Amino acid sequence: MAYSSPAGTVVYEEDPATVPALLAQSGYVAVPANLQPPNGLKGAAFDPDCWNKLLAASGPSAPPAGGAVVFSHERVSPAGNHRLVIVLYCPRQIWFGVSQFAVPFSPWYVLTVTPATLNQPAGWYRPSIDIMYVPPRYAPKKPPVVRIYAGQPDPNDASHFTIAYQMWGQSDTIDGRLLDNDSVTMTPRHPPQE
Repeated sequence: MAYSSPAGTVVYEEDPATVPALLAQSGYVAVPANLQPPNGLKGAAFDPDCWNKLLAASGPSAPPAGGAVVFSHERVSPAGNHRLVIVLYCPRQIWFGVSQFAVPFSPWYVLTVTPATLNQPAGWYRPSIDIMYVPPRYAPKKPPVVRIYAGQPDPNDASHFTIAYQMWGQSDTIDGRLLDNDSVTMTPRHPPQE
């Protein structure tokens, strides 16, 4: 519940010039990149030990592994519901020509976890997420070359977190928010354009 990667930590990278250096570091794994055309190039995704330990301890109720752990921290809804919010980015080659925020093709995978109590195990929930997005483009002129930085909890708003990212060489921030029904909204402030 208290885990957080430092601000500025790259948790997902597609730039072929920097991917090898990240993959040489502990905690990073190779994943398919959102590059066009499909060419077998890999991205580097951050896969921390605490995430793998949580998956192992959760048994059959755990979600599938894979992708970059972009955000993992306790958030509290306006009504006071304490949840572990986990945001994963799971790229696939099939999405290389689709806007990164297009639903249902979005590679964002959001989970909320109800903490365990003495009488009840932790409960995993994958809510539907509300992502404002750029209309899908199925044939972009160039690959997005996505870079995502570690999401950060807002110290002034317990329901809120932010994720900084880059696409097409442009920077933006996503505002995430835990709602009372355990759903999570994720809204880009100024979505990059190809």
